[in-house]
Amino acid sequence: MSNLLKFFLMALAWALLWAVSYYGCIKPEYCPDDQAAVTAPVTPAPAAVTNDYEIVSKTGSAEVLTGTLWDGELNGLLAKFKADPTQQLEVYGHYYEGEVPAPGDRALGQSRADAIKAILVKAGIPAASITATPRAISSAVPAEGKLWDAGAFAWVQAAEEGQKDKVTEISSDQIKINFPYNESTTRLSNNTENYLKTLAQRMTETNETVAIVGHTDVRGRDDYNMTLGQKRADFVKKRLVSYGVQANRISTSSMGETRPEIPNATTDAQHYENRRAILTLNRVQ
Repeated sequence: MSNLLKFFLMALAWALLWAVSYYGCIKPEYCPDDQAAVTAPVTPAPAAVTNDYEIVSKTGSAEVLTGTLWDGELNGLLAKFKADPTQQLEVYGHYYEGEVPAPGDRALGQSRADAIKAILVKAGIPAASITATPRAISSAVPAEGKLWDAGAFAWVQAAEEGQKDKVTEISSDQIKINFPYNESTTRLSNNTENYLKTLAQRMTETNETVAIVGHTDVRGRDDYNMTLGQKRADFVKKRLVSYGVQANRISTSSMGETRPEIPNATTDAQHYENRRAILTLNRVQ
């Protein structure tokens, strides 16, 4: 075989070896086929937003948010009201003591209660049938941004509206008169009227003076309760004057809801004990 032919065969073998190496190993790794689909980077789907709650708020915010469970709660409240429209719905706006500097924490609770009340009024429960009140939560303040229950609900049965006033002699110089819900009142029971007649007779004989302080339960706005407490005190004064006691021997004032006899009251009976006028007799020296 001639040298020229040998050279040609060797060159052909090297060419085949290069072609096999290039197309079999090098090009697939470094030179992808222009026609091959290029896989786009996959963006992770955002985490699902959960709103499986009824009505919530956040620390430091007066805003209330309703979730997927709210419709069930709302429908229950509407059904309860329609079954007995004479009931009063109590709406408690939650707040944490120390959530913001006092008394702003209580104001947040009132704002949340008012916001929930507005939702209920829009849904069909009359505003006159709803009382919005702040309620303190004693546990630790939740972390900023965390959602928690903004409020709670309670019904005042019509039976409470029929509660009568009650007079209790705390001591020989101090008397308590309890009042029906949301009243000052315009009419007292015979038992209370008879007691006031006897008290008036005593005062005409002893020249004692009397200080009357009106109190309310915690339900309702602060300013409303302060006025209601004053009306209760003024009403008792009016009855004593009608029985012969001189008006200048009777002083009246209101503590509103600020001095409950039973703190943190929740039941109708406890609220009843907090709705009162306290009469304190002072002997003239």
